[in-house]
Amino acid sequence: MTRSKTFQLLRVISVALVLIALWTTSVWAQSVNTDAKTLHDTYERYKELSKKGLFDEALPHANFILTYAKKVYGPRHPNVASPLDLVGRLYEEQGNYTEAATYYQQALSIREEAHGQGSQHVAGGLINLGSVREKEARYNEARRIFSRALKIQEETKPPDDKKIASALDHVARISFYLADYRNAESLFLRSLEIRKGLPKEHPELIAMSFANLGALYQTLGRYEEAEAQHRKALWARENKYGHEHPRVAETLNGLALVYESQSRYPEAERAYRRALIIKENTLGLAHPSTARSLNNLSLLYTKRGKYTKALELFQRIKAPTRKVGGLMHPEYAAVLGNLASLNVKAGLFEEAEAFYKHALKIYEGWLGPEHPDVASGLNNLASLYELKGRYVEAERLYGRSLAIREKSLGPKHPSTATTLTNIAMMYRSQNQFREALGWSRRFTKIMKSRYSVSQTGQNIGRLSEQKGARGSFYLHIDLALQPTIVR
Repeated sequence: MTRSKTFQLLRVISVALVLIALWTTSVWAQSVNTDAKTLHDTYERYKELSKKGLFDEALPHANFILTYAKKVYGPRHPNVASPLDLVGRLYEEQGNYTEAATYYQQALSIREEAHGQGSQHVAGGLINLGSVREKEARYNEARRIFSRALKIQEETKPPDDKKIASALDHVARISFYLADYRNAESLFLRSLEIRKGLPKEHPELIAMSFANLGALYQTLGRYEEAEAQHRKALWARENKYGHEHPRVAETLNGLALVYESQSRYPEAERAYRRALIIKENTLGLAHPSTARSLNNLSLLYTKRGKYTKALELFQRIKAPTRKVGGLMHPEYAAVLGNLASLNVKAGLFEEAEAFYKHALKIYEGWLGPEHPDVASGLNNLASLYELKGRYVEAERLYGRSLAIREKSLGPKHPSTATTLTNIAMMYRSQNQFREALGWSRRFTKIMKSRYSVSQTGQNIGRLSEQKGARGSFYLHIDLALQPTIVR
Protein backbone atom coordinates (compact mmCIF):
# COMPACT_ATOMS: atom_id res chain seq x y z
CA MET A 1 0.00 0.00 0.00
CA THR A 2 1.37 3.67 -0.82
CA ARG A 3 2.11 6.44 1.64
CA SER A 4 2.48 10.16 1.10
CA LYS A 5 4.54 12.44 3.22
CA THR A 6 3.29 15.61 1.59
CA PHE A 7 2.24 17.26 4.83
CA GLN A 8 5.64 16.47 6.36
CA LEU A 9 7.52 17.67 3.31
CA LEU A 10 5.59 20.96 3.40
CA ARG A 11 6.62 21.36 7.03
CA VAL A 12 10.23 20.54 6.18
CA ILE A 13 10.17 23.01 3.31
CA SER A 14 8.77 25.79 5.47
CA VAL A 15 11.37 25.23 8.18
CA ALA A 16 14.16 24.96 5.64
CA LEU A 17 13.09 28.23 4.02
CA VAL A 18 13.23 29.90 7.44
CA LEU A 19 16.75 28.55 7.84
CA ILE A 20 17.73 29.88 4.46
CA ALA A 21 16.32 33.30 5.35
CA LEU A 22 18.32 33.30 8.57
CA TRP A 23 21.48 32.17 6.84
CA THR A 24 21.08 34.92 4.24
CA THR A 25 21.69 37.60 6.86
CA SER A 26 24.06 35.61 9.06
CA VAL A 27 27.78 36.17 9.42
CA TRP A 28 27.99 32.40 9.78
CA ALA A 29 27.59 32.07 6.02
CA GLN A 30 31.01 33.62 5.53
CA SER A 31 32.55 31.58 8.34
CA VAL A 32 31.74 28.27 6.60
CA ASN A 33 32.58 29.60 3.15
CA THR A 34 29.02 29.19 1.88
CA ASP A 35 26.94 32.03 0.52
CA ALA A 36 23.17 32.22 0.74
CA LYS A 37 22.68 31.82 -2.98
CA THR A 38 24.60 28.51 -3.02
CA LEU A 39 22.52 27.24 -0.11
CA HIS A 40 19.27 28.31 -1.74
CA ASP A 41 20.25 26.75 -5.08
CA THR A 42 21.20 23.52 -3.32
CA TYR A 43 17.83 23.30 -1.63
CA GLU A 44 15.95 24.04 -4.85
CA ARG A 45 17.91 21.32 -6.60
CA TYR A 46 17.07 18.88 -3.79
CA LYS A 47 13.36 19.64 -4.19
CA GLU A 48 13.51 19.27 -7.98
CA LEU A 49 15.26 15.91 -7.88
CA SER A 50 13.03 14.57 -5.09
CA LYS A 51 9.90 15.54 -6.98
CA LYS A 52 11.16 13.54 -9.97
CA GLY A 53 11.90 10.52 -7.77
CA LEU A 54 15.67 10.83 -8.36
CA PHE A 55 16.56 10.21 -4.74
CA ASP A 56 20.17 9.08 -5.30
CA GLU A 57 20.95 12.36 -7.01
CA ALA A 58 19.13 14.40 -4.38
CA LEU A 59 21.05 12.88 -1.45
CA PRO A 60 24.30 14.90 -1.78
CA HIS A 61 22.27 18.11 -1.79
CA ALA A 62 20.39 17.12 1.38
CA ASN A 63 23.66 16.17 3.08
CA PHE A 64 25.14 19.53 2.14
CA ILE A 65 22.23 21.32 3.84
CA LEU A 66 22.54 19.11 6.93
CA THR A 67 26.29 19.69 7.23
CA TYR A 68 25.81 23.41 6.91
CA ALA A 69 23.06 23.49 9.55
CA LYS A 70 25.21 21.57 12.04
CA LYS A 71 28.10 23.99 11.55
CA VAL A 72 25.88 27.02 11.93
CA TYR A 73 23.72 25.92 14.86
CA GLY A 74 25.45 22.96 16.45
CA PRO A 75 24.41 19.28 16.23
CA ARG A 76 21.60 19.44 18.84
CA HIS A 77 19.91 22.65 17.79
CA PRO A 78 16.19 22.37 16.90
CA ASN A 79 16.88 23.79 13.43
CA VAL A 80 19.02 20.74 12.64
CA ALA A 81 16.03 18.38 12.94
CA SER A 82 14.49 19.31 9.59
CA PRO A 83 17.70 18.79 7.58
CA LEU A 84 18.04 15.42 9.33
CA ASP A 85 14.55 14.62 8.06
CA LEU A 86 15.58 15.58 4.52
CA VAL A 87 18.38 13.03 4.53
CA GLY A 88 16.30 10.39 6.32
CA ARG A 89 13.49 10.73 3.82
CA LEU A 90 15.83 10.14 0.89
CA TYR A 91 17.29 7.02 2.51
CA GLU A 92 13.75 5.80 3.16
CA GLU A 93 12.78 6.37 -0.48
CA GLN A 94 15.89 4.44 -1.53
CA GLY A 95 14.88 1.50 0.66
CA ASN A 96 17.78 1.96 3.07
CA TYR A 97 15.62 1.78 6.17
CA THR A 98 18.42 1.34 8.69
CA GLU A 99 20.03 4.62 7.67
CA ALA A 100 16.65 6.34 7.45
CA ALA A 101 15.74 5.30 11.00
CA THR A 102 19.08 6.60 12.30
CA TYR A 103 18.44 10.08 10.94
CA TYR A 104 14.77 10.11 11.97
CA GLN A 105 15.65 9.04 15.52
CA GLN A 106 18.21 11.82 15.80
CA ALA A 107 15.65 14.37 14.61
CA LEU A 108 12.99 13.02 16.99
CA SER A 109 15.35 13.15 19.95
CA ILE A 110 16.22 16.79 19.18
CA ARG A 111 12.55 17.73 18.95
CA GLU A 112 11.58 15.96 22.18
CA GLU A 113 14.41 17.74 23.97
CA ALA A 114 13.54 21.15 22.52
CA HIS A 115 9.74 21.10 22.38
CA GLY A 116 8.50 18.48 24.83
CA GLN A 117 6.87 15.06 24.37
CA GLY A 118 3.46 16.31 23.26
CA SER A 119 4.35 18.89 20.63
CA GLN A 120 3.46 18.98 16.94
CA HIS A 121 7.14 18.83 16.11
CA VAL A 122 7.38 15.51 17.94
CA ALA A 123 4.29 14.14 16.18
CA GLY A 124 5.91 14.71 12.79
CA GLY A 125 9.07 12.97 13.92
CA LEU A 126 7.07 10.01 15.18
CA ILE A 127 5.34 9.66 11.79
CA ASN A 128 8.73 9.58 10.07
CA LEU A 129 10.13 6.90 12.37
CA GLY A 130 6.93 4.86 12.31
CA SER A 131 6.94 4.78 8.53
CA VAL A 132 10.35 3.12 8.53
CA ARG A 133 9.32 0.57 11.15
CA GLU A 134 6.28 -0.19 9.01
CA LYS A 135 8.43 -0.86 5.96
CA GLU A 136 10.69 -3.07 8.05
CA ALA A 137 7.55 -5.10 8.94
CA ARG A 138 7.97 -4.19 12.61
CA TYR A 139 4.23 -3.66 12.77
CA ASN A 140 3.62 -3.71 16.50
CA GLU A 141 6.35 -1.14 17.07
CA ALA A 142 4.99 0.96 14.20
CA ARG A 143 1.48 0.82 15.67
CA ARG A 144 2.72 2.12 19.03
CA ILE A 145 4.59 4.97 17.35
CA PHE A 146 1.72 5.95 15.04
CA SER A 147 -0.83 5.75 17.86
CA ARG A 148 1.28 8.14 19.92
CA ALA A 149 1.43 10.54 16.96
CA LEU A 150 -2.34 10.33 16.46
CA LYS A 151 -2.93 11.09 20.15
CA ILE A 152 -0.79 14.22 19.90
CA GLN A 153 -2.56 15.37 16.74
CA GLU A 154 -6.03 14.85 18.22
CA GLU A 155 -5.06 16.76 21.37
CA THR A 156 -3.48 19.72 19.58
CA LYS A 157 -5.31 20.07 16.23
CA PRO A 158 -8.92 20.75 15.21
CA PRO A 159 -10.82 17.58 14.24
CA ASP A 160 -10.75 18.35 10.52
CA ASP A 161 -7.01 19.01 10.29
CA LYS A 162 -5.07 17.24 7.54
CA LYS A 163 -2.46 16.04 10.03
CA ILE A 164 -5.11 14.09 11.90
CA ALA A 165 -6.11 12.51 8.59
CA SER A 166 -2.54 11.47 7.93
CA ALA A 167 -2.11 9.99 11.41
CA LEU A 168 -5.38 8.09 10.99
CA ASP A 169 -4.02 6.65 7.74
CA HIS A 170 -0.89 5.39 9.40
CA VAL A 171 -2.73 3.62 12.21
CA ALA A 172 -5.26 2.25 9.71
CA ARG A 173 -2.56 0.84 7.49
CA ILE A 174 -0.99 -1.10 10.36
CA SER A 175 -4.44 -2.44 11.24
CA PHE A 176 -4.74 -3.52 7.61
CA TYR A 177 -1.41 -5.34 7.67
CA LEU A 178 -2.40 -7.11 10.89
CA ALA A 179 -5.73 -8.18 9.33
CA ASP A 180 -7.87 -5.93 11.54
CA TYR A 181 -9.89 -4.98 8.47
CA ARG A 182 -12.95 -3.52 10.16
CA ASN A 183 -10.86 -1.03 12.12
CA ALA A 184 -8.73 -0.25 9.07
CA GLU A 185 -11.74 0.63 6.94
CA SER A 186 -13.25 2.82 9.66
CA LEU A 187 -10.02 4.80 10.06
CA PHE A 188 -9.41 5.08 6.30
CA LEU A 189 -12.92 6.46 5.78
CA ARG A 190 -12.46 8.97 8.61
CA SER A 191 -9.29 10.16 6.96
CA LEU A 192 -10.96 10.44 3.56
CA GLU A 193 -13.80 12.55 4.96
CA ILE A 194 -11.31 15.01 6.43
CA ARG A 195 -9.37 15.22 3.17
CA LYS A 196 -12.47 15.85 1.10
CA GLY A 197 -12.75 19.17 2.92
CA LEU A 198 -9.18 20.25 2.15
CA PRO A 199 -8.32 22.83 -0.52
CA LYS A 200 -7.74 21.48 -4.01
CA GLU A 201 -3.99 22.07 -3.79
CA HIS A 202 -3.64 18.82 -1.81
CA PRO A 203 -4.38 16.18 -4.50
CA GLU A 204 -1.80 13.69 -3.22
CA LEU A 205 -3.46 13.47 0.18
CA ILE A 206 -6.82 12.46 -1.21
CA ALA A 207 -5.11 10.20 -3.77
CA MET A 208 -3.47 8.40 -0.89
CA SER A 209 -6.88 7.83 0.71
CA PHE A 210 -8.22 6.41 -2.54
CA ALA A 211 -5.20 4.10 -2.90
CA ASN A 212 -5.44 2.89 0.70
CA LEU A 213 -9.12 2.03 0.32
CA GLY A 214 -8.40 0.37 -3.02
CA ALA A 215 -5.83 -1.93 -1.44
CA LEU A 216 -8.14 -2.78 1.44
CA TYR A 217 -11.11 -3.54 -0.82
CA GLN A 218 -8.94 -5.71 -3.09
CA THR A 219 -7.89 -7.77 -0.09
CA LEU A 220 -11.52 -8.10 1.01
CA GLY A 221 -12.60 -9.28 -2.45
CA ARG A 222 -14.60 -6.11 -3.14
CA TYR A 223 -13.04 -5.75 -6.55
CA GLU A 224 -15.37 -3.21 -8.16
CA GLU A 225 -14.90 -0.80 -5.26
CA ALA A 226 -11.17 -1.45 -5.30
CA GLU A 227 -10.85 -0.67 -9.01
CA ALA A 228 -12.85 2.53 -8.64
CA GLN A 229 -10.65 3.76 -5.79
CA HIS A 230 -7.40 2.93 -7.58
CA ARG A 231 -8.56 4.66 -10.76
CA LYS A 232 -9.33 7.83 -8.82
CA ALA A 233 -5.89 7.66 -7.20
CA LEU A 234 -4.22 7.11 -10.57
CA TRP A 235 -5.98 10.07 -12.14
CA ALA A 236 -4.97 12.36 -9.26
CA ARG A 237 -1.35 11.23 -9.24
CA GLU A 238 -0.84 11.39 -12.99
CA ASN A 239 -2.19 14.93 -12.92
CA LYS A 240 0.11 15.93 -10.07
CA TYR A 241 3.32 14.07 -10.91
CA GLY A 242 3.06 13.16 -14.57
CA HIS A 243 3.12 9.61 -15.91
CA GLU A 244 6.61 8.51 -14.80
CA HIS A 245 6.63 8.93 -11.02
CA PRO A 246 7.09 6.14 -8.40
CA ARG A 247 3.73 6.95 -6.80
CA VAL A 248 2.04 6.51 -10.17
CA ALA A 249 3.79 3.15 -10.42
CA GLU A 250 2.52 2.07 -7.00
CA THR A 251 -1.02 2.97 -8.02
CA LEU A 252 -0.67 0.97 -11.23
CA ASN A 253 0.54 -1.97 -9.15
CA GLY A 254 -2.57 -1.77 -6.97
CA LEU A 255 -4.79 -1.65 -10.03
CA ALA A 256 -2.96 -4.64 -11.53
CA LEU A 257 -3.60 -6.69 -8.38
CA VAL A 258 -7.32 -6.06 -8.79
CA TYR A 259 -7.19 -7.14 -12.44
CA GLU A 260 -5.26 -10.28 -11.53
CA SER A 261 -7.75 -11.16 -8.81
CA GLN A 262 -10.50 -11.02 -11.43
CA SER A 263 -8.51 -13.09 -13.96
CA ARG A 264 -8.15 -10.04 -16.21
CA TYR A 265 -4.62 -11.11 -17.01
CA PRO A 266 -3.80 -9.01 -20.12
CA GLU A 267 -4.84 -5.85 -18.27
CA ALA A 268 -2.89 -6.92 -15.20
CA GLU A 269 0.22 -7.59 -17.27
CA ARG A 270 0.07 -4.19 -18.95
CA ALA A 271 -0.28 -2.40 -15.61
CA TYR A 272 2.48 -4.45 -13.95
CA ARG A 273 4.84 -3.85 -16.86
CA ARG A 274 4.23 -0.12 -16.91
CA ALA A 275 4.76 0.08 -13.14
CA LEU A 276 8.00 -1.90 -13.45
CA ILE A 277 9.39 0.33 -16.18
CA ILE A 278 8.68 3.45 -14.13
CA LYS A 279 10.34 2.00 -11.03
CA GLU A 280 13.39 0.79 -12.91
CA ASN A 281 13.85 4.24 -14.43
CA THR A 282 13.28 6.23 -11.23
CA LEU A 283 14.22 3.98 -8.30
CA GLY A 284 16.69 1.55 -9.82
CA LEU A 285 16.87 -2.23 -9.88
CA ALA A 286 17.95 -2.69 -6.25
CA HIS A 287 15.03 -0.82 -4.68
CA PRO A 288 12.55 -2.99 -2.73
CA SER A 289 9.62 -1.42 -4.58
CA THR A 290 11.18 -2.46 -7.89
CA ALA A 291 11.68 -5.94 -6.48
CA ARG A 292 7.99 -6.10 -5.58
CA SER A 293 7.00 -5.21 -9.12
CA LEU A 294 9.37 -7.81 -10.55
CA ASN A 295 7.92 -10.44 -8.23
CA ASN A 296 4.32 -9.51 -9.03
CA LEU A 297 4.89 -9.75 -12.77
CA SER A 298 6.86 -12.97 -12.36
CA LEU A 299 4.01 -14.52 -10.36
CA LEU A 300 1.54 -13.50 -13.04
CA TYR A 301 3.68 -15.16 -15.71
CA THR A 302 3.87 -18.31 -13.58
CA LYS A 303 0.11 -18.33 -13.20
CA ARG A 304 -0.29 -18.02 -16.97
CA GLY A 305 2.22 -20.77 -17.75
CA LYS A 306 4.91 -18.40 -19.09
CA TYR A 307 7.63 -20.03 -17.06
CA THR A 308 10.63 -18.81 -19.05
CA LYS A 309 9.57 -15.19 -18.63
CA ALA A 310 8.75 -15.79 -14.97
CA LEU A 311 12.19 -17.25 -14.30
CA GLU A 312 13.95 -14.40 -16.10
CA LEU A 313 12.22 -11.88 -13.87
CA PHE A 314 12.71 -13.93 -10.74
CA GLN A 315 16.46 -14.11 -11.27
CA ARG A 316 16.51 -10.31 -11.19
CA ILE A 317 14.64 -9.99 -7.90
CA LYS A 318 16.30 -12.55 -5.66
CA ALA A 319 19.45 -10.61 -4.86
CA PRO A 320 17.95 -7.16 -4.16
CA THR A 321 15.14 -8.55 -2.02
CA ARG A 322 17.59 -10.58 0.04
CA LYS A 323 19.87 -7.54 0.40
CA VAL A 324 17.20 -5.04 1.40
CA GLY A 325 14.60 -7.02 3.24
CA GLY A 326 16.75 -9.72 4.78
CA LEU A 327 15.99 -13.42 4.84
CA MET A 328 13.21 -13.06 7.40
CA HIS A 329 11.28 -10.13 5.87
CA PRO A 330 7.71 -10.76 4.62
CA GLU A 331 8.61 -9.42 1.18
CA TYR A 332 11.29 -12.08 0.94
CA ALA A 333 8.67 -14.67 1.82
CA ALA A 334 6.71 -13.61 -1.26
CA VAL A 335 9.79 -14.21 -3.39
CA LEU A 336 10.29 -17.63 -1.79
CA GLY A 337 6.71 -18.53 -2.65
CA ASN A 338 7.32 -17.54 -6.25
CA LEU A 339 10.49 -19.61 -6.38
CA ALA A 340 8.63 -22.58 -4.89
CA SER A 341 5.94 -22.32 -7.58
CA LEU A 342 8.57 -22.34 -10.31
CA ASN A 343 10.18 -25.42 -8.76
CA VAL A 344 6.81 -27.16 -8.66
CA LYS A 345 6.37 -26.53 -12.38
CA ALA A 346 9.84 -27.94 -12.97
CA GLY A 347 9.03 -31.07 -10.95
CA LEU A 348 11.51 -30.19 -8.20
CA PHE A 349 9.19 -30.99 -5.33
CA GLU A 350 11.72 -31.28 -2.52
CA GLU A 351 13.16 -27.86 -3.30
CA ALA A 352 9.65 -26.42 -3.57
CA GLU A 353 8.67 -27.83 -0.18
CA ALA A 354 11.70 -26.23 1.47
CA PHE A 355 10.88 -22.84 -0.03
CA TYR A 356 7.19 -23.04 0.92
CA LYS A 357 8.08 -24.00 4.49
CA HIS A 358 10.59 -21.17 4.77
CA ALA A 359 8.02 -18.66 3.48
CA LEU A 360 5.38 -19.98 5.90
CA LYS A 361 7.79 -19.66 8.82
CA ILE A 362 8.46 -16.03 7.90
CA TYR A 363 4.77 -15.17 7.66
CA GLU A 364 3.96 -16.85 10.97
CA GLY A 365 6.88 -15.13 12.67
CA TRP A 366 6.01 -11.62 11.53
CA LEU A 367 2.23 -11.71 11.21
CA GLY A 368 1.09 -14.34 13.67
CA PRO A 369 -0.59 -17.74 13.08
CA GLU A 370 -4.04 -16.38 12.10
CA HIS A 371 -3.11 -13.97 9.31
CA PRO A 372 -4.45 -14.35 5.72
CA ASP A 373 -0.89 -14.50 4.37
CA VAL A 374 -0.30 -17.50 6.62
CA ALA A 375 -3.43 -19.08 5.15
CA SER A 376 -2.03 -18.56 1.66
CA GLY A 377 1.24 -20.20 2.69
CA LEU A 378 -0.64 -23.16 4.17
CA ASN A 379 -2.72 -23.48 1.02
CA ASN A 380 0.39 -23.53 -1.16
CA LEU A 381 2.11 -26.18 0.94
CA ALA A 382 -1.07 -28.28 1.07
CA SER A 383 -1.33 -28.18 -2.73
CA LEU A 384 2.22 -29.51 -2.98
CA TYR A 385 1.49 -32.31 -0.51
CA GLU A 386 -1.60 -33.21 -2.50
CA LEU A 387 0.49 -33.35 -5.66
CA LYS A 388 2.89 -35.72 -3.90
CA GLY A 389 0.05 -37.93 -2.66
CA ARG A 390 0.51 -36.89 0.98
CA TYR A 391 -3.21 -36.48 1.47
CA VAL A 392 -3.39 -36.63 5.25
CA GLU A 393 -0.94 -33.73 5.59
CA ALA A 394 -2.63 -31.85 2.78
CA GLU A 395 -6.05 -32.20 4.39
CA ARG A 396 -4.75 -30.90 7.70
CA LEU A 397 -3.14 -27.82 6.13
CA TYR A 398 -6.15 -27.09 3.92
CA GLY A 399 -8.36 -27.26 6.99
CA ARG A 400 -6.20 -24.79 8.87
CA SER A 401 -6.05 -22.46 5.84
CA LEU A 402 -9.84 -22.55 5.50
CA ALA A 403 -10.37 -21.77 9.17
CA ILE A 404 -8.07 -18.73 8.99
CA ARG A 405 -9.67 -17.41 5.81
CA GLU A 406 -13.22 -17.83 7.07
CA LYS A 407 -12.33 -16.00 10.27
CA SER A 408 -10.21 -13.17 8.84
CA LEU A 409 -11.72 -12.66 5.37
CA GLY A 410 -15.20 -14.06 5.79
CA PRO A 411 -17.07 -17.17 4.57
CA LYS A 412 -17.94 -15.61 1.18
CA HIS A 413 -14.50 -14.30 0.25
CA PRO A 414 -12.92 -15.49 -3.04
CA SER A 415 -9.90 -16.84 -1.17
CA THR A 416 -12.19 -18.88 1.06
CA ALA A 417 -13.82 -20.24 -2.10
CA THR A 418 -10.40 -21.13 -3.51
CA THR A 419 -9.60 -23.25 -0.46
CA LEU A 420 -12.96 -25.01 -0.73
CA THR A 421 -12.38 -25.97 -4.36
CA ASN A 422 -8.83 -27.12 -3.52
CA ILE A 423 -10.23 -29.46 -0.88
CA ALA A 424 -12.82 -30.72 -3.36
CA MET A 425 -10.09 -31.44 -5.90
CA MET A 426 -8.05 -33.30 -3.29
CA TYR A 427 -10.96 -35.63 -2.54
CA ARG A 428 -11.65 -35.98 -6.26
CA SER A 429 -8.09 -37.18 -6.85
CA GLN A 430 -8.71 -39.90 -4.23
CA ASN A 431 -12.02 -40.90 -5.88
CA GLN A 432 -13.94 -39.76 -2.81
CA PHE A 433 -16.65 -38.22 -4.94
CA ARG A 434 -19.33 -37.59 -2.33
CA GLU A 435 -16.93 -35.75 -0.03
CA ALA A 436 -15.60 -33.78 -2.99
CA LEU A 437 -19.10 -32.83 -4.10
CA GLY A 438 -19.97 -31.45 -0.68
CA TRP A 439 -16.98 -29.10 -0.75
CA SER A 440 -17.63 -28.16 -4.37
CA ARG A 441 -21.22 -27.21 -3.56
CA ARG A 442 -19.97 -24.82 -0.91
CA PHE A 443 -17.69 -23.21 -3.50
CA THR A 444 -20.51 -22.83 -6.01
CA LYS A 445 -22.80 -21.33 -3.37
CA ILE A 446 -20.22 -18.63 -2.63
CA MET A 447 -19.74 -17.78 -6.29
CA LYS A 448 -23.49 -17.62 -6.92
CA SER A 449 -23.87 -15.24 -4.00
CA ARG A 450 -21.24 -12.96 -5.52
CA TYR A 451 -22.69 -12.72 -9.01
CA SER A 452 -26.27 -12.39 -10.08
CA VAL A 453 -27.24 -12.54 -13.75
CA SER A 454 -27.90 -8.80 -13.90
CA GLN A 455 -24.54 -8.00 -12.32
CA THR A 456 -22.47 -10.20 -14.60
CA GLY A 457 -24.20 -8.76 -17.61
CA GLN A 458 -23.02 -5.26 -16.70
CA ASN A 459 -19.51 -5.58 -15.31
CA ILE A 460 -16.45 -6.84 -17.16
CA GLY A 461 -14.60 -7.52 -13.92
CA ARG A 462 -17.33 -9.83 -12.63
CA LEU A 463 -17.55 -11.61 -15.97
CA SER A 464 -13.80 -12.15 -16.06
CA GLU A 465 -13.68 -13.41 -12.48
CA GLN A 466 -16.48 -15.84 -13.16
CA LYS A 467 -14.73 -16.98 -16.31
CA GLY A 468 -11.59 -17.60 -14.27
CA ALA A 469 -13.60 -19.87 -11.98
CA ARG A 470 -14.81 -22.10 -14.82
CA GLY A 471 -12.53 -24.94 -13.80
CA SER A 472 -14.14 -25.11 -10.39
CA PHE A 473 -17.63 -25.04 -11.89
CA TYR A 474 -16.68 -27.84 -14.28
CA LEU A 475 -15.39 -29.80 -11.30
CA HIS A 476 -18.78 -29.46 -9.64
CA ILE A 477 -20.53 -30.73 -12.78
CA ASP A 478 -18.08 -33.60 -13.14
CA LEU A 479 -18.61 -34.68 -9.55
CA ALA A 480 -22.38 -34.44 -9.81
CA LEU A 481 -22.33 -36.75 -12.85
CA GLN A 482 -20.15 -39.44 -11.30
CA PRO A 483 -21.90 -42.86 -11.39
CA THR A 484 -21.58 -43.29 -7.63
CA ILE A 485 -23.32 -39.94 -7.13
CA VAL A 486 -26.04 -40.41 -9.79
CA ARG A 487 -27.03 -43.78 -8.37
